[in-house]
Amino acid sequence: MILPFLLCSQEVGPSMPNGAFLHSPYLQIGQQIAVKDELQLVWHVLASDENKWSVRYRTAKGPIRVEADSQTINTSSPAFKSMTVEMSGLAPGLPFGYEVLQGEKVVFTSTGKAPRYAAKKWRLVAFGDCGAGTKEQAAVAYHVGKSNPDLILSTGDTVYTSST
Repeated sequence: MILPFLLCSQEVGPSMPNGAFLHSPYLQIGQQIAVKDELQLVWHVLASDENKWSVRYRTAKGPIRVEADSQTINTSSPAFKSMTVEMSGLAPGLPFGYEVLQGEKVVFTSTGKAPRYAAKKWRLVAFGDCGAGTKEQAAVAYHVGKSNPDLILSTGDTVYTSST
């Protein structure tokens, strides 16, 4: 079973002290058939990047640091690595903070909200055709953030001619 590309809500305004990413980190439920207490954090760097990457995040049992897995993708120009970390032990429906480290240096910080259990009510926002950066799309993004969704479903068309 292939799941649609689902993102968990993420607060606006993560910080990137350096330009380390080809694509900034984003949260998704990954390949799970049932949503549980875990999320997947994914980001992209150039294939030539030799740095060790890891993620620090907080659970009810305390802080955890996990090294990132990488997969080189040679089908684009330039080639890149898809970096992935499975974050488990998250408290259902509650926010959590996380940091991405390049070596020992924190290069990205943000917050997310863990998925709720299936028996709990949750809010889904779905939209697409959002890659042109128009004022209308900015208004949609504002209202999506204001609605505080548990999940966001992007139906596609998120990258256009500028490739950003």
